[in-house]
Amino acid sequence: MPRSKKYSELWMHRMLESIEGQICAVVTNEGGDASGRFTHRSFSLHNPTSLRRRIVSRVTGVKGNNYELNRIIKKTKPDVIFINYLMYAKKFENVLDSSGLPVICHVHSGNVTDYRIHQDPDKSFLDQSHVDFLRRIGKKWTIIANSEYSADMLCDAGVGRENIRIKYFGSPLEASAETLADKPKDSIGILFLGRLADCKGPELTIRAFERVCDAGYDAKLTIAGDGEMRVTCAMARME
Repeated sequence: MPRSKKYSELWMHRMLESIEGQICAVVTNEGGDASGRFTHRSFSLHNPTSLRRRIVSRVTGVKGNNYELNRIIKKTKPDVIFINYLMYAKKFENVLDSSGLPVICHVHSGNVTDYRIHQDPDKSFLDQSHVDFLRRIGKKWTIIANSEYSADMLCDAGVGRENIRIKYFGSPLEASAETLADKPKDSIGILFLGRLADCKGPELTIRAFERVCDAGYDAKLTIAGDGEMRVTCAMARME
């Protein structure tokens, strides 16, 4: 698990709590966990001052984090490994495979979306090495997707649907056939809830909201979040 002490990763603790009785170890970047419930079973991959790690890395050529994860797996003897985020699964693929254990990988939409950022719009996130990695793990691991969109993107990359399970995030909402056109033009409220980052599209949300207002709606847009695009969004609002 990455950055488990950040409030934005609170969902990880909810996930852990649901399987608390089956957990033998929680491995994070920084050790410990924000809730304190799993401290006695928590291990950190980040210990750059460890003399043993430095010696092993120099002698064997194995990177410190890979060595540390392999050591934790052997010490705690799990029956299955559950890993969050493709970036970590890719980083530790060899260690996970060498364990000989079943691996479940939780995939998020950001892991399988071809994001382009404004600083380098021609650079694709989904390069061939990433697609090849998706195809490899789709044949040997169980994949949990956080949405139908993520599952579809995995399938487009060559992962078999039979190896994908869907676990939704968020709160269930009652289905409604009501559209924007069905609402009175003075009763539209829109909430953007999320990190103000390029890939989330907060500025595009503001531009789209302007079009709603131009169509004659007396609407209200509320943005709840913070991030590197806060100033950009504030400027867009002033325009």
